[in-house]
Amino acid sequence: MPNELTKADEESNQALPIAQPKADVYEGDDRAMLVAELPGVPKEKVELKVERDRLTIQGDTGKLRFERSFTLNEAIDRDAIEARYSNGVLRVTLPFRKPTSQRISIQAA
Repeated sequence: MPNELTKADEESNQALPIAQPKADVYEGDDRAMLVAELPGVPKEKVELKVERDRLTIQGDTGKLRFERSFTLNEAIDRDAIEARYSNGVLRVTLPFRKPTSQRISIQAA
């Protein structure tokens, strides 16, 4: 695997391969969709988290560690992110914030 690295496992001091899962990002009018392939990985071994402007997919199957991060821009509504996992495919829906506008009154001088 070309993206494979090794990193010491803290518990066993053995090197575990670290892989970056294959992922694609699609953008629509009102949302982006992240699709990551995690074949053979049980749902319980997948962790998805958002910290500041970074979305991270990570996990550890005991034989393989994987991690991949994506930068979120300010248009993403972090409170509305949803994820589904089925048959080794993680689909993360990243809705865009609804645009807001406000009318500004003009004062006479």
